Amino acid sequence: RILFSSDSLNSSEHSSLSRWLHSVSQLITSLHIFHEKNNKSDNQLANSPESKDVQLPDSFKTDINFKSIYSDSIKEMLTIFGLVVYKVGLKVNPNEQDPRVPILCWGTCAYTIQSIEQTLVDEDKPLFSHLPCRQEDCLASLTRFSAAHWTVSPLPVVQKHFVRLLAALVPDEKAEKSPCILDIDMFHLLVSLILAFPAVHCQDFLGFSVHTGDLYLFHLVTMAHIVQILLTSLPEENTMDQEISSTEEEVAVAALYNILRRHS
Repeated sequence: RILFSSDSLNSSEHSSLSRWLHSVSQLITSLHIFHEKNNKSDNQLANSPESKDVQLPDSFKTDINFKSIYSDSIKEMLTIFGLVVYKVGLKVNPNEQDPRVPILCWGTCAYTIQSIEQTLVDEDKPLFSHLPCRQEDCLASLTRFSAAHWTVSPLPVVQKHFVRLLAALVPDEKAEKSPCILDIDMFHLLVSLILAFPAVHCQDFLGFSVHTGDLYLFHLVTMAHIVQILLTSLPEENTMDQEISSTEEEVAVAALYNILRRHS
């Protein structure tokens, strides 16, 4: 999936980021309820006072008959490639049911892109249109594989990964303890969120396209990366010899920096 496709740049489809976040938060709440119900036995549900009051929204699809666009042979290859990444990455025996398989596939894709980008920087070459044809084809194939792997992974596993990853940017009380924002590789987070989002989107359409979600995830991660930069930066002190002139953007960045320092 291309982040800036013609669909994702169609401004007529977009609403505010806050509305999209509100819809995703509601969906995540529904996913928590749905997974809890599936993990509990009928007796536990009957004895649970919370289960009587909780109702899933009408738009939430509890029974998804997901029809993969891939043939059985392609799905088999996706599974095999995923297990190879899992086996080599963790140096363990293949285990198709291990929930770490999707994360390792996404991480492999992100790491490969970063490595190629760093190589091009070291060689003082532009980021695009300077790769050998074979390497470019390999990178495209790896990206497609990573984007398609969720279709052969258990849906609840991929959804739980998305919820846990998004909690690093948007607080979620029921999510596992999130790491410090300074300990997160934002590019890996961006790749994983975008590649896992279709598994969440198919459960409830939300009124937004997948491309719109990609764009908003890109905005969130970019802002989080800016926060990382501000938190690890030291402001330069103006000396008597320096001209004191600040643009509107510099004032806004300084104000954001002071707020982050005050609350960190």
